[in-house]
Amino acid sequence: MEVTISALEQAIVTRLSVCDGKRIEAQQGPGVRYIEGYGGQLDTEEALAQALQKAPAIWVTYDGETSHLSGQNLIRQINMSILVLVTSYSQDELRLGGPQVPGLYPLIETVRKDLVNNTCGLDISPLQLSSITPLWRGGPEGGGFSLAVLRFSTEVYSEAEPQPDIICDEPLLVTEWKLVPLGELGKIQNIYKPWEKEST
Repeated sequence: MEVTISALEQAIVTRLSVCDGKRIEAQQGPGVRYIEGYGGQLDTEEALAQALQKAPAIWVTYDGETSHLSGQNLIRQINMSILVLVTSYSQDELRLGGPQVPGLYPLIETVRKDLVNNTCGLDISPLQLSSITPLWRGGPEGGGFSLAVLRFSTEVYSEAEPQPDIICDEPLLVTEWKLVPLGELGKIQNIYKPWEKEST
């Protein structure tokens, strides 16, 4: 059964949620409040204000794909992005974490370790990390937030669907085009000349 984008997104959300829950149970520091698929939580100022109330949070989203044929197989390279959001009144806690804040750097390392070379239980190639990019550091006076994106890719294999042969009952009409010097255009009869107004 071919892996769908929604199945991949949900599998990554589940993987991160389970690992985060185990860390909390093991008392390995504060955890994440929300881990879910991305649905525009950062698209507007109003949405961002609501998202900051949910932090620390992680969102998973589809980031496009490419595909190519290899023999009879269609290979899709699917890209997924993981958004990590942390808030704190302390700039040090934003980066490094504290008693109540996991910190951006520790969360990035955690997501990386949880997902790199992992298939999340799906029939895909192991996830590979392609880049980590900080998107924002700062925030309103008296507080702040940090946001980063981790980009992963994986390959999904499926059998290419056969394409039907195109059958043409009549021969194709082939027109031979010839270049005509611009000065000789006026010698050609019945040529459409959009630059000339039609006589009425």
